[in-house]
Amino acid sequence: KKAYEIDPENKDGVLHLAQAHYQLGQYQQAFQLLEPLMGYFEKDHALAKLLGQVLLAMNEKLLAEPILTSAAEQKPADVESVLLATDLILTRIESIPGDIPQEDLDKLESILQNSILTNQAHPQIRLHLADIDRIRGDYQKALDMYLKLSEESQLEKTLPHWRLPYGLGQTALKLGNHEVGVAALQDAASKQPENLLILHALAEAYQIIDLPRKAHETAIASLRLAPQEIDNILWYADFKTKNNEPKEAVRALKEALQINSERVELKLWLCKILISMDSVQEARDILADLITNAQAKPQELHQAAYMCVHLNELDLAVSALEKSRQLSQGTDPTLIMDLAVLYSLLDQWKKGLNVLNLEEGF
Repeated sequence: KKAYEIDPENKDGVLHLAQAHYQLGQYQQAFQLLEPLMGYFEKDHALAKLLGQVLLAMNEKLLAEPILTSAAEQKPADVESVLLATDLILTRIESIPGDIPQEDLDKLESILQNSILTNQAHPQIRLHLADIDRIRGDYQKALDMYLKLSEESQLEKTLPHWRLPYGLGQTALKLGNHEVGVAALQDAASKQPENLLILHALAEAYQIIDLPRKAHETAIASLRLAPQEIDNILWYADFKTKNNEPKEAVRALKEALQINSERVELKLWLCKILISMDSVQEARDILADLITNAQAKPQELHQAAYMCVHLNELDLAVSALEKSRQLSQGTDPTLIMDLAVLYSLLDQWKKGLNVLNLEEGF
């Protein structure tokens, strides 16, 4: 601390002092020291690693992920950075229903492959490569590695990690071995009983083997663990909708919106379910409100426009796309074409042509 007071501009001194605060659990003090250096983390492994660890300790996972990913890319031999970044990326990918971001998986696979060059026998890196195979749908390849790691772990006690039974359970279920799948997920839950990812998988597994009461109890348990976490609420709504309980999904989303009234992603999911229930007017009113929401992002407005078209609310759809176009950085050809088509459907041909002509390079 005295060295820092003498020369507060010395980066090594700042890092050493921040490291000391971090090790003492004084995360806010550590971050205050590191924050002025945030612009340099992409070229400084030590800074990226410590800054990422501090942010992770502060539960700032979205901020920590790209920084720890940079640390892992800069120095693949540093297993600690690689594993921290990997866990954040995999958890984010598996927590959100919908399409898998292939680009993120490709980047993660590259990091792990580079790391395994210097850590060839490291069980956790091999485990995460199997996780990537599973997420991509290469279930047999993933299963073979999970079983190999499980056998090694029993012999040497090298991998007491929840992701092994979790991955094994998920893969076994996909391959139709329900008994092994459920047992493995129950094992994972015994290791981390408050892990939402495991609870979600276990609830879905119980539904697959026709144990609806256990599925419901597990789903409710996950919702109660994190009633304000957006991804958790969206998973619950998706789970209930898939299991023909849309009213329960609507109830959960409306309760969440009472706490997070401006969260656009919650409103989009609510509209999607209301439309499936033929609650057309309620869905239309929510979409109209969403389009005027200052927090709505271009992609969310584009999704809202598609829902408006489904409801035959073409004027509302145009409003959503026009706002999306204003907020977008650069040209989105799909958005421009959708907007031009909507103007043509409304017999506003001149506006449609103007949209096409005004976009340079389109």
